[in-house]
Amino acid sequence: LAAGRPAVAYARGGAPEIVSDGVTGFLFMEQTVQAIGAGMLRALNEPLDPAALVRSARRFDAAIFDAAIRDLVEEALAERRFARPSTQQPSVDRRAAATVTDGPQQAPTRRDAAW
Repeated sequence: LAAGRPAVAYARGGAPEIVSDGVTGFLFMEQTVQAIGAGMLRALNEPLDPAALVRSARRFDAAIFDAAIRDLVEEALAERRFARPSTQQPSVDRRAAATVTDGPQQAPTRRDAAW
């Protein structure tokens, strides 16, 4: 898309989120050589606007994506800052509390290690 060329993709998984059939590329429904070939023939015979393909690809640009995610996180944090405090008591990790209050502890074993 970023090169102004349509994508030809299998219409499963995440491909339909990126490729809009007949707009940014061509989707095929079956995983067969014939279906892939038909999609490629559509790409050759049904030209799409290269400028529109490039514009569509920009929404997947890493810098734009990162900025959008950053904005969402900042908005969520701002909402959390101004939310009413919870009346629930914070949970306590009993294992962590035990190591502080129970005196000397054994050295961790391989079994205790986090994998």
